[in-house]
Amino acid sequence: MNARTCLAAIMISLTSLALPMAELKPGAAMPEISAAAVADRGAFAVRAYHQHVFPERQPMAVFHHRLKQVAQLKYNMVVFGMGHPGAAAITMHKDGSITPVGCSTEDMRELVAHAVELGLEPVFEMKFVGKQIPLIEELLEEHPGLVIDPENRATVLNAAYRMPDGRDAYSATALPMVGYLLDLYPADHPAKYFHFGIDEFDADDMAVLAESLKMTPPEAFAHCLNLGTDYALKRGATPIIWGDILLGRALATPEHGITIPGFRIDPRHEGTPGRAYHADYKSGKISLHTMVNHLRDRDKIIVADWHYSPSAIGEFPSMDYFQSIGFKDVWGCPWYDPTNLRQFSRYAASRGCGGMMATAWHIAYRPTQRMRLNFILWSSSAYFRKPSLEPPPAAELGFTLAGSKGKSLANEKRAGLVFHDDLALSFRAPVPAELTPKDAVLLLIPAGDNGATVEQPLTLDPAKRELIASFTLNADAAKQPLYQLSYGYADAASGFFLHKSYANGFAVTDQAPVIPETAPDVYLQGDFREVGDPTGKIIWLGGQCAAPLGAARRKKPTGTPREGGLDTTWIDRVWVQPSAYLNEQICQGMEIQIEARMTGDFTGNDYCALFTKGSYHSGFRTLVRGDGHVLFQFAELDKGNPFWVLSKAPLPKDKWVTITLTYRPPVGEEPGEATIRFGDVQQAREPIPIAMRPSTAVIGIGCEFKPDPRQGPRGKLRPNFPGLIRAVTIKALSPR
Repeated sequence: MNARTCLAAIMISLTSLALPMAELKPGAAMPEISAAAVADRGAFAVRAYHQHVFPERQPMAVFHHRLKQVAQLKYNMVVFGMGHPGAAAITMHKDGSITPVGCSTEDMRELVAHAVELGLEPVFEMKFVGKQIPLIEELLEEHPGLVIDPENRATVLNAAYRMPDGRDAYSATALPMVGYLLDLYPADHPAKYFHFGIDEFDADDMAVLAESLKMTPPEAFAHCLNLGTDYALKRGATPIIWGDILLGRALATPEHGITIPGFRIDPRHEGTPGRAYHADYKSGKISLHTMVNHLRDRDKIIVADWHYSPSAIGEFPSMDYFQSIGFKDVWGCPWYDPTNLRQFSRYAASRGCGGMMATAWHIAYRPTQRMRLNFILWSSSAYFRKPSLEPPPAAELGFTLAGSKGKSLANEKRAGLVFHDDLALSFRAPVPAELTPKDAVLLLIPAGDNGATVEQPLTLDPAKRELIASFTLNADAAKQPLYQLSYGYADAASGFFLHKSYANGFAVTDQAPVIPETAPDVYLQGDFREVGDPTGKIIWLGGQCAAPLGAARRKKPTGTPREGGLDTTWIDRVWVQPSAYLNEQICQGMEIQIEARMTGDFTGNDYCALFTKGSYHSGFRTLVRGDGHVLFQFAELDKGNPFWVLSKAPLPKDKWVTITLTYRPPVGEEPGEATIRFGDVQQAREPIPIAMRPSTAVIGIGCEFKPDPRQGPRGKLRPNFPGLIRAVTIKALSPR
């Protein structure tokens, strides 16, 4: 931090003395505004829930039911999202007409009217400056020039394009669609707001448009958005915009470029607290953050400031920034992370923000995310009504699903087995003594979102403090080979929702699979010497947390896999869904052994993936650098920097090597330790100052997946390990 930035920080501190600042409580992982500091703030005036509407995926009855649920949970606004990829909800046709997708205009009117009837203020959110392709896909067949790059889903509408009748792209497409949505309201309840969805679009494409308009990229961005906000204001609707595309690290520097009175340099922006700083999306070469210098009517526009990650400093300076440059209001928008939700709600309350907006996105329609959706709905409402809320104790880890004949059994440690001749099941899960469960439910969800979800209400056995249910899987349900098991309940006192999900809940089978025997201290162990092509086979890893292997070929594999191990140059993806028990246990310390032979090189990245679970801020990754050195990474330092240890020597080519990694977390003042060995030769041994955060991500064998619930084992990151892997083991770490 240079002298000018330090001075700015001091000035900010001096002017912020009256505002609560985040504190690190004893035993807490991250700082936050204290409950006492916002105890007198009360409920937010606006308590909104954002729900994408996609009738082509779900019937309208689902959305009407959701409105009732939202109203019962004391929200007072619902935001209907339009333009989500694969779920546009409305579309413009070649003749200029606009219709909903999957329902009628009258159906949409009824949805709006129902919201009003329930006391919810309905608001439409539509992609406006960027990401319009799903809304105008049909028009692009004749007019590909309507967008800058038709192959880029994050592209921007081409304001310089002219239709045959002379209208520009906005007059011909975006503005009529805004008008269509504003016309869906009852005559006695016109639209009060309109949300222009301007998140995560491509700044480089905006730069291309700017050249055509003879403007700078920020000027071009402001020009486009001004067209929309002018229109909404003329219709009597307050504009709302996402805030991420206005945020950049430059706001922490003297080179910020902001000319608006009231702006102050804030060094906190350098660490991008909350992570949604996308003014330079996607390449990072061009920043659009100075568009606010050219944006009209800031004092009439509300910023929906979304951040989905916890803040390492417990604060969200973006809120202070938007307030300082004169926006009408700033609403915080969390997602599903409990720490982020609590930090963000309290920070918004401490800054006097007028609203909060819960967001669900894909979670609202994915069967495997039902419990996470319940968490969003219940817990967001609880914090929006009382930001000083202290969360209740976490749901206890553990459940038992047992068959009446004693054959079927599943628990929290490993994937269970349910046999076709033992389908009468009983479920039990512990409940902390401090909690009174409400609306408790058990969900059995077929893997891959195929088939119908089995839903069972749970009741509390007060004597044993357990949630219980008894039921029988019917014949259709028993046809599904693998189930995710999830259960959850609301705490009656606080309204906070607690839940647990087990991706490998249980397999339904006629005969017991072959599960390798292991030593007692082994969590997970697999031997792949004879595996060949693993796709289409039932292969189990043994150990306390035994689980089946998942695998998928490349789209066009050539030849056959090599013998001797998993050929990660031939196979595309290999994964294991970890149990919740494994996720927690490895954070207490672990030893990983990987038997691998590197046979080639890789391209497309500085590192390839050897054995991974998570990302740089949760879980661990074992990567191989381009020069062959092994990197073991498992924690995040300040400003998003990963913490890692590196092997002294590279992996030798065409030679089997047993790579042993150990992780021991710090305890109190005593640092932890991480080591790397190749065979008996120590390659790295370093003290570690920070503990690994737990991750629910899948384990990638020879590959790395995005730590994102919507991706699962689909969203790959780095190149695969160029070689063979014949065995992997995760086990408990021996005492010092």
